[in-house]
Amino acid sequence: MPKDPDYAKAGARWTDDEDMALMKKAFDGMKLSDIASMHKRTERGVKLRIMTNALKNMQENGKSLDETAKLVHISVDELKEYWQKQKQDEIDRQPWTNTMDDNLLNDVKNGESIFDIACKLQRSENSVKVRVLHHALEMMCKRNLTAEQVSVRLGVSVHDIEQYKKKVIKSLPKNDDKYMEILTEIRDLIKLLVVRT
Repeated sequence: MPKDPDYAKAGARWTDDEDMALMKKAFDGMKLSDIASMHKRTERGVKLRIMTNALKNMQENGKSLDETAKLVHISVDELKEYWQKQKQDEIDRQPWTNTMDDNLLNDVKNGESIFDIACKLQRSENSVKVRVLHHALEMMCKRNLTAEQVSVRLGVSVHDIEQYKKKVIKSLPKNDDKYMEILTEIRDLIKLLVVRT
């Protein structure tokens, strides 16, 4: 299906020249819809690029969030929320340490909510939940526990554990030895579960 000519450059990499032209239009207060039309991109894509460039400019030039928001005609709240999301994504990409894992599992065992744990560890709720599910799957494989047993221990639903297990299986390269090892362990667990029920 051919691309809509109004959005011919949607998703394409921004060139330095385009960035400069974009920011000039943003500084001049031009409407997002007009900028998007001129650049053949979506309004959302234009707004995200303006915010990315504005935050970079803010850091490089020592401007405040208020000054930056006024400069690009985007609300302080929107710019702040976008900045926090970018920072959170950076943090969530950092590897988990053994200490963090220990704290996570202790907090889960003590009945703390995923939200409270996320705040403590300065991670997103999703990052914490995925890590708990990782440990759930690991417990099922290494300790020969059922999803129900792990669910009780970690306070995560059986449904979430099963969904995560399916995702993990799908994401592993099919020719990988680790894949075969994990797949065999999961198949063995499924056989045990069928025998137990």
